[in-house]
Amino acid sequence: MVTAADAPAAVAGGPTTAAAAPKKSGFFPPDSPFIVGAYTLSEVRDYTGTPVALSRRFLESCKGREGLWGGKKEKAEGRLWVTFRDLLELRFINVFHQAGLPWWDIRKLGTAAWLELELDYPFASPQFQEAGPALFQSIFGEFVAAGESGGIPAFSEIIPPPLYESVDYDGDLPLRWYPGVEWGLPEIGRWVALNPGIGRGQPAILNSRLFTWLMARDYYAEERRADVVARTYRRTPEAILATVAFEEEWRRRNGRPPLTSDIAREIRRRRRK
Repeated sequence: MVTAADAPAAVAGGPTTAAAAPKKSGFFPPDSPFIVGAYTLSEVRDYTGTPVALSRRFLESCKGREGLWGGKKEKAEGRLWVTFRDLLELRFINVFHQAGLPWWDIRKLGTAAWLELELDYPFASPQFQEAGPALFQSIFGEFVAAGESGGIPAFSEIIPPPLYESVDYDGDLPLRWYPGVEWGLPEIGRWVALNPGIGRGQPAILNSRLFTWLMARDYYAEERRADVVARTYRRTPEAILATVAFEEEWRRRNGRPPLTSDIAREIRRRRRK
């Protein structure tokens, strides 16, 4: 296994970097969470919207034995966790699930893609973006009737381009994921990335270990002065504001209170001590 390189393609209005090949790490073993990323099933839900039960079914059905997606079930401190590549694959499994496909049909499509593309993670591969429509039609063609009772939406309606556009690839190897691009939020854009080789893949400012939750808390601690936080960490105010937008957006998507509520609660807790 290789680490994700810290160099996505340049994007208009976003940070500019040059592309680079993934690097190997001589410090951590190749299956270390610091190389492949590590996410609890609750974190998968928070970042991708995938229900915990669906992630657990993926782990138990696909990761527990040879075949479809390979690998094995993992536990850390007694809790199930998945890798960065699992996380990206589960995004697609979830959109198929949301479109009304039952688990056994998702497995059927995954098996067909696995055989066709010879990849352990077929859905998240750019090859599936090209091969997927034909595979989908061959399996579900008689049921693809968007808008009709009991029908299945067309492939193009289920898999929108941002699912692939929000990921940097080296061939079929995903390097990093930009949730802001997938969500269609330019204020986050490519400033915030999940990179499996940085902090176990937690959201951070691109090419750094400046995690979004830390930057956002500092922003509010400095009375919303992004320029002050930016000077402290030698980043741009736009990067700091992107971390705030990311933190508030994923909280909104998960029905969580805004970050300011957490900060106020923490201040009250400290005052009581």
